[in-house]
Amino acid sequence: MSSDRAERNTQYTVAAIELVHEYVAEHRTWPSSWQDLEEYRSEAAGRGRPWMDSLESFKKHVLIDFMEATPSIYYQASNTSIRPTGPAYYGPIDARFAALLQLVEQCNGQSGASSVKKEERNAAGEQ
Repeated sequence: MSSDRAERNTQYTVAAIELVHEYVAEHRTWPSSWQDLEEYRSEAAGRGRPWMDSLESFKKHVLIDFMEATPSIYYQASNTSIRPTGPAYYGPIDARFAALLQLVEQCNGQSGASSVKKEERNAAGEQ
């Protein structure tokens, strides 16, 4: 495993989790695309993270399931909501994801491990 690649994947994954956290905090819902995160990415780049130069660079290092309304509470076992595209150091990722999961559960009024897809919520008339 290349330590440079793992470090970069870790940095981008942590940053992506932070962007999603900001989005969820403001909109009270999961983002539906990378474009939803663009405003938050450009603000973060202006706050001393110039390496966050574009969404394209994120896409090389991070996969986000934009159809996921509530990330799995079992992140450590198998995260499918936000994950690096290759090797990474999971300590910082797990810590940030735990904070995001807590926020998502607060927004959804949940305390369990359910994972509801946006289509199911929309079909039920929920926002």
